Amino acid sequence: MNEQTITPPTAAPDIPPGTLVLAWQTGSAPRLGIVTSLDGPDCAEVITAAGDDGGTVTAGLSRAILEPAPPVLDDAQQALARRLTLEFAAQACHRVGQLRSQVTHLRQQADAAHAKITAMRAYAIGKHKDGDICQDGLNAFLAAHDLELYQPRYAARIVIRANVEVTGADDENQAARMIRDLIEVTSTDEAGVQVDCTTGIDILSTEPLPGDD
Repeated sequence: MNEQTITPPTAAPDIPPGTLVLAWQTGSAPRLGIVTSLDGPDCAEVITAAGDDGGTVTAGLSRAILEPAPPVLDDAQQALARRLTLEFAAQACHRVGQLRSQVTHLRQQADAAHAKITAMRAYAIGKHKDGDICQDGLNAFLAAHDLELYQPRYAARIVIRANVEVTGADDENQAARMIRDLIEVTSTDEAGVQVDCTTGIDILSTEPLPGDD
């Protein structure tokens, strides 16, 4: 068959990157290549031989002139396939390096933006604490910039004095233990107050009630 009479396939095949292909170009014999990427539905980036000197070239080709390479290659095609695979791997490594560099750059940009936003919020809160901005004005500013609203928290140590009557204790020590085990101070989230009693309860004194002899 005369090679110049060969016509390429008309359908654009779905050939994933890394596939060995034959590129059917009008007026020349089909060339072995390897797909590196797909540029849209009609084009593909393909590595092919640049000439007889062992070099390779990467070019954009129409997917309509590509078809999968035959499952069995002759010796020359196998040698070329090895060269193309090595070039494909080298390009893949280069692209991975570029992607890593881009990810690092984007992460640095994100960190810088986060630091700037944090500094901006801290500056506005500082102005509020200095008396330059009221809390409503501060939160209006923070809300306008999609920042977390300022909700100040306060910690306090309090003393609660109460008379507790204990029934069923054998002595003052047991009565004190019952108080510590059974009495707790709680709060609800709706109240905006959270009580932490992990520090314990100080019992000032324990004595028998009169008339219980």
